[in-house]
Amino acid sequence: MADYIKRTLPHDLRVEKSVLGGMLLDEKAIYKVMLLVEPSDFYYMGHAHIFKAMTDLAGQREPVDIITLQDELKKHGKLDSVGGLAFITSLIDETPTAANIQHYARIIKEKSIARQTITLCRAAIEDLYSLKSGEDKIRSSLCAELIRTANHKKEAKHIKDVLAEEIKEIEKRIKTGPGYPGFNTGFTQLNLTIGGIQRKQLIIVGARPSVGKTAFAVNMIKDLAKEAKVLFFSNDQSGGELIRRLLSRYGGIVNTRIRDARIGTNDFNQILNVVGKDLAELPIWINDSRGLTIEDIEAQINYFRQKEGIDVVIIDYLQLISRPGQNENTEIGDITGKLKELAGELDIAVVLLSQLNRDPTKRSGGKPQMYDLRGSGSVEQDANVILLLHRDINKPEDKSMEVIIAKHKDGPLGIMHCNYEAKTFLIGALKMEGDFRGEN
Repeated sequence: MADYIKRTLPHDLRVEKSVLGGMLLDEKAIYKVMLLVEPSDFYYMGHAHIFKAMTDLAGQREPVDIITLQDELKKHGKLDSVGGLAFITSLIDETPTAANIQHYARIIKEKSIARQTITLCRAAIEDLYSLKSGEDKIRSSLCAELIRTANHKKEAKHIKDVLAEEIKEIEKRIKTGPGYPGFNTGFTQLNLTIGGIQRKQLIIVGARPSVGKTAFAVNMIKDLAKEAKVLFFSNDQSGGELIRRLLSRYGGIVNTRIRDARIGTNDFNQILNVVGKDLAELPIWINDSRGLTIEDIEAQINYFRQKEGIDVVIIDYLQLISRPGQNENTEIGDITGKLKELAGELDIAVVLLSQLNRDPTKRSGGKPQMYDLRGSGSVEQDANVILLLHRDINKPEDKSMEVIIAKHKDGPLGIMHCNYEAKTFLIGALKMEGDFRGEN
């Protein structure tokens, strides 16, 4: 047996006892500790039971002292297993003050994270020996779990601290000149309306099939990648198909001519020029794996955030994320909720393409609404921004496209009118109209 398996996991029982003793000495200290640790962070199970009993009492607005703690443990059949009244009394006897309790609580958390990290690494080693799943999946899953383990509880900040941080951000933007806080979409009017593609946000782009969801992403990706590192999940088409769309868009060459190799020397040189000057060196990573679950995607995002420092994730598209054995709407809610959570935790922007549940052309007006999105309730709830694309695919000669800002938590709604060249996927913004009341 390897030496690392024989070794005792990191812990400090004296520190654990000091924290518990401090909580008995000073009831206010309970709330300070609750922000930093939870029962599972204690190495000794008896300490975990005592901590939970004290926090339960505090949550019920009951006094926390030796007598109430004894009664609470007895009620749940834990008193004898923790060492009885004698052990509880010893916690106070061995703790002279609660002054350093937050410092000790942080030590408990650090030891807990160290134990969890060791356990995860041991499990990954065993999985690698047995190769129960692919090597890449084991590695990316480990990375995701390690990042989740390291996410400490956040303490609430006083308003003056939050104000100071935001004033600093505003001052920084003033110094660099008027602008928007997010990454460049390539559409100036859209940037000014929604603030660009912003960190910590989930942006939904919804449309019926063949309207132009992927084309819209293709039109954004080059400009995004000039300012941000982009991870693109191309679940709807192969990496090669996506590249052909990029070459068509930025080379100005009809996509089917590239696909069928019906191009001459000039066009081929133009493609090489686009590859050499515009695309090859951009910080873009493409994953065209099929059947990915939200757990697979989460692991990849965590892995690339750690490895490459990605800023923006684009997923094409929501309904192709594998949902084994669950109700579709429930699973969509799980997916959008997880992606919103990842955007906040990892300080990234997530752009999620999505199909519509209904055909809006069959009703009066023909324009899509938010409730047309599949799993619309959870999607509407989780999204910071919802963009709905609209054009008449039955009239190929009609090149007009509308990008409808259907939801915007932090600003106005509106419609960006565009010209869409379907053969090369080029989308050109023409004008913006909408409700800009209060905007100067």
